[in-house]
Amino acid sequence: MSLPLAARPRNKRLSFYKHVVDNLADTYSVIALGAIDIFSGWMTPMAFDAHEAWIELDVESFSGGLDSKMSVIFRVYVRRSKDNEDYMAKRSDEIIESIMSLMNMAEGDVIPIYDFADPENPVQIGADDDLGFIVDHVPERDRFDRSDKNLSKYSLHYTLWLWQENVLP
Repeated sequence: MSLPLAARPRNKRLSFYKHVVDNLADTYSVIALGAIDIFSGWMTPMAFDAHEAWIELDVESFSGGLDSKMSVIFRVYVRRSKDNEDYMAKRSDEIIESIMSLMNMAEGDVIPIYDFADPENPVQIGADDDLGFIVDHVPERDRFDRSDKNLSKYSLHYTLWLWQENVLP
């Protein structure tokens, strides 16, 4: 058994974005870097000036084949509130907790892979074989940056490993 042809890098990257946006965009502003054309209904970089907090998604690297992996970064940005001194810390913690909860998948759960040949109607591929990503948090790469007193930035790093039932790397 081999991976479906539609499980190419573009579909993998967009499937990760779709998973996050589907689960978090109703609560938080989300920017999917490199995919604004597909996810334009959710948030564009030009619109974030109006937001007090947002999540930026970035795929840092890929490796291919049956043992493929994808390194991804969640960047959480929170602006300082003039009315509430504790706002930045509380809001950052809330968003980070939501991300970690979403990415803490139960054993056997995977982030599904979609074919984005028709970006308006992505189709899940490999569902019968449980094709998808399993998730690994890489906490030693996480970073907090508060070099700007009016904006905090926290980066969460994950590795997503492509997995398919009955397919050995």
